[in-house]
Amino acid sequence: FIVLVLLVPEMVSEWRMCCDFRVINNITIKYRHPIPRFYDMLDKVHGVTIFSKVDPKISYHQIRVKEEDEWKTVFKTKFRLYE
Repeated sequence: FIVLVLLVPEMVSEWRMCCDFRVINNITIKYRHPIPRFYDMLDKVHGVTIFSKVDPKISYHQIRVKEEDEWKTVFKTKFRLYE
């Protein structure tokens, strides 16, 4: 798999690199780890005194990929291939 890379404008002078992983999405096992519903999560934190914060925008790049599956995340630029 080699995926398409796009640069898309994000703000006035910032760009974001995006990889088109639709090819991989077509072979991915769906809903293996479903995302919890917001109100179910609220019920679980009711009455607690310590919270942690997750920013989905930055956490996307922090998802661990098994070493044997890294080849599935390859993208190409004019300079080289990246995993």
